Amino acid sequence: SGATIYYTIDGTAPTTSSTQYSAAFTVSNPGGASGGTVTVKAIAVKSGMSNSTVAQKAIVYNAATTATVTSTAEFIAALTNNNIGTITLGGDINGNVTATRTGANNFTINFATYVLTGNLTITANSVNAITFNGTAIPAVTGDLSVAAANATVTNGINIGGAITVSDVGGHSWVEQADGNTITLT
Repeated sequence: SGATIYYTIDGTAPTTSSTQYSAAFTVSNPGGASGGTVTVKAIAVKSGMSNSTVAQKAIVYNAATTATVTSTAEFIAALTNNNIGTITLGGDINGNVTATRTGANNFTINFATYVLTGNLTITANSVNAITFNGTAIPAVTGDLSVAAANATVTNGINIGGAITVSDVGGHSWVEQADGNTITLT
């Protein structure tokens, strides 16, 4: 009773120069979509007594598995992040999106009612499945180019330009949208 508590959130040992605890506090995910760990350490100090031993708690943020994107930069970041399994457009996006996913996690892109005004180029040779969903006509105003050597690609969106499938290996392209022009290379 009557002790003062000091804490750190960067994993360093707390001292009397550290932040003094006075109320609940918030920590933030240090790794964003990739997740991360924050280590909180605290000591209790009371005049005339030895300082307490350091107490610690690791707060683990798991990597995100979904992403809502509203810009080309966010779209590209979500496509290249192997942890993300579902990418949802949160608004119309203007600009070309070109991305390579090097990991093997399958993914779905949900356009919903939103539109990508530009081209969408995806290389994802290690995934087994890619799915495109959406109701906007067209969901992509430009071209859709996909290279996915090991994937079954299911397309449920309308494309304003052409679809170029450069490689789906011995797997398949499943077309679920009317009116698209598909070129196999």
